[in-house]
Amino acid sequence: MAQDLPRVTALSSNLLAVEERPIHNDFDDEGPGYLSVHGPRHDNDHLNFQDVQILPTTDEILAVRRPPYIPKKDIREPNHLEPGPQRLLDTLFRHLRFDSVEGIRDISYHAAQQLLKQTLGTTNDYEPQQETKSGNRYFLYVDVRFEELLSDEKRGVILRLSYLCPHFMRGRGMIRSGRLEQGMLCALVCLEEDGRSLSVTFFEVHMTQSTDSMKARNGKGVRAAIQLAFTTPAKSDNVRRVLRYAQGLSSGQYVLVEFPKLLYAGFYHCLHTLQQIRSTDIAFTKYIAPRNASFAVANSVNVGLLPAMNVVPPAYCTTAEFRFNLGCLAQNNASFSLAELRDAPMEFITFLKRETTLDDGQAVALHDCLTREIAFTQGPPGTGKTFLGVALSRVLLASRSTTKPKPLLVVCLTNHALDSFLAGLLAAGVTKIVRIGRGSKEEWIRKFELRALSRNTRLAQDVWDMKGVAIRNAQTLYTQLEAGCKGLNAAYASGSLSWPTVEAYLRSTHHEIYDQLTTSNDNPYARSFAFDYWAGGGDLRNLRELRTELETCLLGSTASEGSSISTEGLDRALEQIMLHAQYQSARAEQNNIWRLTLEERQQMLRRWKAAIDREELMAQFATLHTEHQSAEQAVRKSWQKRDSKCLLEQDVIGLTTTACASNWEMLKALNLEIVICEEAGEVMEAHTLCSLFPSVQHAIFIGDPQQLRPEVNEQKMSLETAIGSQYRLDESLFERSMIPTDPSSSPMPTSQLNIQRRMHPDIADLTRLVYPYLQDHPNTTTHPSTNGIAERMFWVDHRMPEAEPSAASKSYTNPYEVAMVTGMVQYLLRLNAYSLGEIAILTPYNGQLAALHDSLKMTCSVWLSEKDRKGLLDEGLLPESGDDAPRSKDELSMGDLLRIATVDNFQGEEAKVVILSTVRSGERPGFLKTMNRINVACSRARDGFYIIGNSATLGQVPMWQQIIDIFAARVMSIHHKILTKSRIVAFNAERSELAVMSVKNPVIRQIFMRDFHARVLVRRFIHVAISARNSVRNLVARANIRSSNKSYLVVTLLKCSAREAFRPAWR
Repeated sequence: MAQDLPRVTALSSNLLAVEERPIHNDFDDEGPGYLSVHGPRHDNDHLNFQDVQILPTTDEILAVRRPPYIPKKDIREPNHLEPGPQRLLDTLFRHLRFDSVEGIRDISYHAAQQLLKQTLGTTNDYEPQQETKSGNRYFLYVDVRFEELLSDEKRGVILRLSYLCPHFMRGRGMIRSGRLEQGMLCALVCLEEDGRSLSVTFFEVHMTQSTDSMKARNGKGVRAAIQLAFTTPAKSDNVRRVLRYAQGLSSGQYVLVEFPKLLYAGFYHCLHTLQQIRSTDIAFTKYIAPRNASFAVANSVNVGLLPAMNVVPPAYCTTAEFRFNLGCLAQNNASFSLAELRDAPMEFITFLKRETTLDDGQAVALHDCLTREIAFTQGPPGTGKTFLGVALSRVLLASRSTTKPKPLLVVCLTNHALDSFLAGLLAAGVTKIVRIGRGSKEEWIRKFELRALSRNTRLAQDVWDMKGVAIRNAQTLYTQLEAGCKGLNAAYASGSLSWPTVEAYLRSTHHEIYDQLTTSNDNPYARSFAFDYWAGGGDLRNLRELRTELETCLLGSTASEGSSISTEGLDRALEQIMLHAQYQSARAEQNNIWRLTLEERQQMLRRWKAAIDREELMAQFATLHTEHQSAEQAVRKSWQKRDSKCLLEQDVIGLTTTACASNWEMLKALNLEIVICEEAGEVMEAHTLCSLFPSVQHAIFIGDPQQLRPEVNEQKMSLETAIGSQYRLDESLFERSMIPTDPSSSPMPTSQLNIQRRMHPDIADLTRLVYPYLQDHPNTTTHPSTNGIAERMFWVDHRMPEAEPSAASKSYTNPYEVAMVTGMVQYLLRLNAYSLGEIAILTPYNGQLAALHDSLKMTCSVWLSEKDRKGLLDEGLLPESGDDAPRSKDELSMGDLLRIATVDNFQGEEAKVVILSTVRSGERPGFLKTMNRINVACSRARDGFYIIGNSATLGQVPMWQQIIDIFAARVMSIHHKILTKSRIVAFNAERSELAVMSVKNPVIRQIFMRDFHARVLVRRFIHVAISARNSVRNLVARANIRSSNKSYLVVTLLKCSAREAFRPAWR
């Protein structure tokens, strides 16, 4: 039976099984490739990581019996490489690649199983949305058919497929669904007709076409089409295999797999750059990748006992004439030499505090950053990290050499942070900035983008000539490719020969005939028409008919460029073809094919068709595609000459970490000397290495490793898990350097900003659990308390259970907390003291975010960040309808929108009032158990901070228990517990315990539901109010309850005795 299961080749030991893909809870550390005791795990298991194909091969997808090789991060662990840069590159590549493609492998294997089951007839069920055993979701499209081969000037061969379209995607539903968007990764899984050969080929979505596009091809309103481009770099064998499918040389069953919202470019460029980087291409390897193990390894030194590493100053500032120019920050044009900064640091720091707007922590950090060639600055929430980064940039720009000054490189993780940093520079007077990449949503940045600035850059004539040669070469190959696609389509549809399919055969085997059919016109379409002219007996047909056919052929070749053929050019081409035919006919040779009758020509075409090796033809066409892609790469490199010149003319180059990796080769050639990385605590070390070019002499990292870490897809790679603690993919270079996990590593010296300007001191006390040294700026004490609520911060404690995750979502929700948040927001808005933009709602779960969105959008306009919206769409929690379509910040001011967000996507943001819905109310605290996430959640509020959650659940986490103690110590918590919809809980001040009271009167319940402050007031003091009439009247009169509710509340409470109104259940 095993030998009949599908595999890649007959020699492969990896098979597609019917059983579910096993989940390995550990990794193999025997070594890669042949170093493993059992030999290579699959055909992509190589000793040298630079030989590993980034996307998984089919054999790798089927290799499920053995866990993959993933090296441990600790340099004391066994490894086939010695400590040093090469080992660091190998480790980071293998870690990042596993995190990027493990889900792809899992999904592809599961999709292949579904195809096998359909082929075997063991299942008739078909669901567009599928889920693997590991929880990876994807979309599956069945009944896939090859329609035609197309071509694109940039991407080469384009494959057009049709498939059975799910009901909700038909017609205009395709746009609303958000499926199959351009650039997303897809896979074509094929089980060949013999049932034993399996292949998986990856594509990027080039264009999506709805069911309307298939009406002309008998789609009957149920079939849609899609255009797919091969992923780059495309292997010739993969192209050839797909061409064989498209041309009917191989047949089988196909399914199309969509990896939801997975951009190929999102992970490819960093991995590809890591493979390009050599050991000598990384700066500061003596700090981040020392070749020799520390003395501490041999002596088993414990963690924390090693002194901080000594960091020398940047090389460029060690010359005698160099001085740091502080005139851009200070009132006077002061400047300092490196010696002055090192010998008298306190004098320099005192000067900064006196003459500039920098506070104590920022002044110390600026000094340290200037005097260390690799510098780390930790900035707790609200301490002005971006402000410090802008100040550093200004000083470094002012201190550059006047002869050929190099630009400053600014790298950020997100587009939002990059735009914020560049806006700060612009406000400070730095105008010569350029932004690489197109991810910005800000209109003001458009004129600073590289593509806009480079248009005005002039190049030397020889560079223009080289670029022209590259463009012409690519255009020639593309023209051949385009003609070949049309020829193959025609040959497959009608079975007749075309010039692209016969040209190579005639050139190699019948050269004399090839010469007779080749005209002097270089246009491949004209040559193709000459062949058709001969094959169809055109030299005997009406001239007007021939002219119309030639015009159609030539116009088809230029339609993509939007150009046209002049009458004169058309006549000239036709004249050349006819003169060529007449000349060949007049020749007396016996083998002159132009003297053959039409029947003899048809016989000759049939002999050629039988003689042509179509397999070889597919191989030649696949090679043509790869050659075209190489030519397009040469064109891109020629354009980079212009871009490079433009970049060197600027003062600051800004880009994201992804853009830095994708433009690594161009940026490396600029020989940049200074790099500033903001959000450094959230940047994976692999991405950081892509910015440490060998020419860099000064690298400055600003961030906070104690806030959110880099995001990972596979939790087995996270240091927050037991297994992941050995691999630590989400450990940034900043965190590894500041708080080394490896006992053999000395920590890097780190500066710390210590004055926060965001939170009121009461709220800042929560963050002081993480940063005991944090001080409050005097201005924070003037922050007003929350309007309409007596307490600046309180905890609404409850025991209402969380809702179990649905099969579709898997994300937790808590309906009770949704209702509480909604009521609180409505109450705050009725006071007219806050705009929507001054209130933020945070939660750790996408499921709760979707529930809050659905509840709050009924009464106010809400804003979801792009990342949150994407997360909800990925989980199917947010319909992409017209009402919920994303709105840009330009359409509505942020002050008109209530911000709701997940905690992970709100780092770097703040609001006057923040309400946190913690969701979990069971045995486990969930996402909010990590210190980093708790730190972010509790440090976003300026004036008021309110938590709704189960203190018993969260109190299992030590940091949460400390936070609960802070709330309790300040008597700012409201304890209550609701057992049913009709029960409220009042705080018993005398007994310090919970009293559960059931409200029978429906009108009071309605008041509780409508009026948040009434609920809070009654829950805290109702047991006092029911004792006497005066107590009730005074209590209600003092409360901030709507006047329409006051009188009725008093009368009702007095009419009802305590026994009739409430049933106490003391605890």
